[in-house]
Order: sequence, then structure tokens, then C-alpha cells
Amino acid sequence: MSLGDIVIYGAGSIGSTIGGWLTPKYRNVYLMARGEHAKIMRERGLTLLETNKASETVIVKLINSLSEGSDTRVVILAVKNYDLEEAAQDIFSRLGNKCGTCVVEQHGARRAHEAQKGNRTRVS
Repeated sequence: MSLGDIVIYGAGSIGSTIGGWLTPKYRNVYLMARGEHAKIMRERGLTLLETNKASETVIVKLINSLSEGSDTRVVILAVKNYDLEEAAQDIFSRLGNKCGTCVVEQHGARRAHEAQKGNRTRVS
């Protein structure tokens, strides 16, 4: 069974870390990133630093928008609280029920309920 594409929506500290962990294990992991951070990851890859371990550079696949994913089944939503509602609406308007799982990962996810505003029926 294929997971389909896994999209990390937001490639900041949390999204990049999750993407860096998943990329070596799954071939269809995409980080949605823009701007200078995306440019640096395209040029140099993503370097993961872990306590008491050597750093590791991972070559990641980047997209600018959800419309670039062909078979997105899993979305890991890793944006700042103030971007959460807009991001959730973007995900559900572009993917609808095609997205089987949407996971919200944040620092202090106090406003996780905001993710539900994009789709009143389900947030997994």
C-alpha cells in the first residue's frame, strides 16, 4: 500500500525537522517552502543537527503550492499559529476529501481547533 505523497505544509523549524526525518524513509516527501529558506534548501539541502550526533544533510523535494503535489494523501501542517486558519482553508479547498490525513504540529498548539475551520467534518 502506498502512502501517496506526504506534504509538509510549512518548512520552518518543525516542518523542516519532520521532513528531514521522513525523507530518507519515504520517497514521496515534499516540503512546501518559499523565499530564502527554500532557495537555501534547493542549493544546499537540509542539514539536521541532533545532540550528540554528527550533522546530516538531506536532499529534500520542495514545492511552492499544493497544486504541485500529484497524489497528496498526508499533509503535516507545520505553520505558525497566526497562519493556521488560512493554511487549513488552503489545504481543504485544494485537496478536499482527497487528503486522507492532516496532522497539525506546532509549538504549543493552543489553537489547533483553528485547523477545523477549513473542514468542519474532519481533522485527523
